[in-house]
Amino acid sequence: MSKKQDYIKLPTIKFIEISNYSLFKKGWSYKVKNGLNLFLGANTLGKTTTVFMIIYGIVGLWEDITKTYFKDREHPSLKPNNNNGIPSIKILFKIANESISITRRLDKPEILTFSIGKRAYSKDSSNNIKDVYNETVTKLFGLEDIDDMSFLLRKLLIREEEGNYLLWNKLDQSKVIRLLFNYSQFYKEFRQIAKEVTNYDTKVRGDQDIQFQFKRSMAKLIKEKEKEIRKGKAIKSLAELKAKIRDIKKSIESLNKRNENLFNDLSYLKNELDSFDQKIDTISSEIDLDNDEIIGFENKFFESVYLNPKLSLSVHKLTNYQICIFCNKTIAKDKADEIDKTIHHLKHCPVCDSGIGISPKQRVKPTAELIKRIEILKKGLVDKNRHLKNLVSKRESIKRSFDDLLAKQKKNEVNLRAKNLDLFDLRFNLAKFEKDEKLQITKFDRPIEALQMEINKYQKIIDKNKRVYDKKLAELNNKNNELNNKIDKFNSKLNEIFNNYSSKYFRRDCKLVPRAGRRPSGSKINLTTFCPAFDQKIRPYQNSVSKSEGIFLEYLFRMSLIELYSSITSQSPFFIVETSEGTFDVFATERLAELVGKFGKNKFPFIAITNLSKPEFIKQVVRGQKDIRERIVNFIDFGVFSEEAEGNKKDFNNTLKKLKLI
Repeated sequence: MSKKQDYIKLPTIKFIEISNYSLFKKGWSYKVKNGLNLFLGANTLGKTTTVFMIIYGIVGLWEDITKTYFKDREHPSLKPNNNNGIPSIKILFKIANESISITRRLDKPEILTFSIGKRAYSKDSSNNIKDVYNETVTKLFGLEDIDDMSFLLRKLLIREEEGNYLLWNKLDQSKVIRLLFNYSQFYKEFRQIAKEVTNYDTKVRGDQDIQFQFKRSMAKLIKEKEKEIRKGKAIKSLAELKAKIRDIKKSIESLNKRNENLFNDLSYLKNELDSFDQKIDTISSEIDLDNDEIIGFENKFFESVYLNPKLSLSVHKLTNYQICIFCNKTIAKDKADEIDKTIHHLKHCPVCDSGIGISPKQRVKPTAELIKRIEILKKGLVDKNRHLKNLVSKRESIKRSFDDLLAKQKKNEVNLRAKNLDLFDLRFNLAKFEKDEKLQITKFDRPIEALQMEINKYQKIIDKNKRVYDKKLAELNNKNNELNNKIDKFNSKLNEIFNNYSSKYFRRDCKLVPRAGRRPSGSKINLTTFCPAFDQKIRPYQNSVSKSEGIFLEYLFRMSLIELYSSITSQSPFFIVETSEGTFDVFATERLAELVGKFGKNKFPFIAITNLSKPEFIKQVVRGQKDIRERIVNFIDFGVFSEEAEGNKKDFNNTLKKLKLI
């Protein structure tokens, strides 16, 4: 066995405090004792929610504990209990000798504060408080991931009334045992190897699927080849093969000549395009220069109006081309003339109708020489724009011819490549035919050969990964055998604890039977797990027993595992059970109460959560417990009854008084 310090550390709950949570009429707190702790109350008062709050307090959200789980259970009619009003749970628990206190919000997943020893953290002082907490407690637990502790809480340490069955879930049970009874890094190593086994198995299967596709394609081609041979289309003589090669060579020569002609034509058209591009750039530059000169003259005439060059250009476009100065769309000439008149003659803004003043110093008197120059420039612009339009039209025609030739060249090159491949195949077959003239050559030979090469390539990859897979699987089996050997060693001790309970409270001959060689779905290895046996029958499945027997056996198995862990590690974990006495008949209920009472005699905290449906059950549980009133959380004190159940509250309290619990 490993040393005590090598095992993982399970938490021990010391204190619970609920504040401002409107599932309850008021906040409440409880100091958890070693031995029996009894959470009592009627249905719908929040007992199960409290179980989930304990899990949430220690590890945060997990599976069915969603972001809105606790908010969805609030009573909207209840108000927060203080000015702060933040609904929260505070949990104090120990991991070995370290004390941890954590406060989490219940209305959203957020850590408010936590402390470990003298180190304290808050959400205001630490941006990554969640990561700090998870990393710190995971290290103290001796686990790789906080989710592993979430798993142990739900599958081992806390059993809800309608909870899961660890005893008959092979994968969960095996994982619990791997975590509990090995050095703390064992499960990390086990999981890493298992991951590698899965990865290589996936690679092998993936490559085999690809290889299968090649094999299927090759099989189809082989059938096509056989059809050609039957139809007499196969090449049967050396002379026939050489004739085909000569024909292919002629086709290739013709295609090469056509390719050369197409290339020359494309080169000519490309030069033409370059020439037209140069002419278009030249005439466009001249048009821009003439426009700039016209704008310059007009700026001299109307300098006070057109101080902004952009505005000058806009007015120029409006005056000469009837283009709107705002949206760049062509407008009617009479509309453009009206706007031009407003600006140049009425001296008003065409938008807001404000007057546009021109100081005498800024006004420039136009001369006949300037006006004539502008007219010449404008006439030249008309001619140049017409010439530009003509150049663009001719270039577009040349470009269409160029694109057509380019498409023909690409098609020709595709045909040329195909013919070259055919020639390669024929030469390949010629070499084979010269060695053996009995061969029957078809057009499918080369593709079949190519597919065979791919199949061979993937086979090498598959063989390589398969060797690694086999090696990793052997490592995983060694790890599993290591675990199974440990199970063999503690089997007798576990059965001793189990039988100590079962012989008194269930069946005298009931025991746990280790069953090797079972491979659950999704597992790559055979797992050794326990299942119960009594009345000379092994009970490998949950439906091998009645519901009440299943619940009884589940309690026994979980407590036995916890006690075994505690005896090996000297740690004091906790165990929470939502009792299911409603499922049992009178005799079985009495036995269950005795068992729960016995659980409460342990040195570590045991929390039994029950309702008041069977007062005799509670009476039996607390029998012999001297300080029982200090060990009770009475949900009737702070729980919210429904309107229908409010009338029963007095009866519940009377029941508790009769039991001398309040």
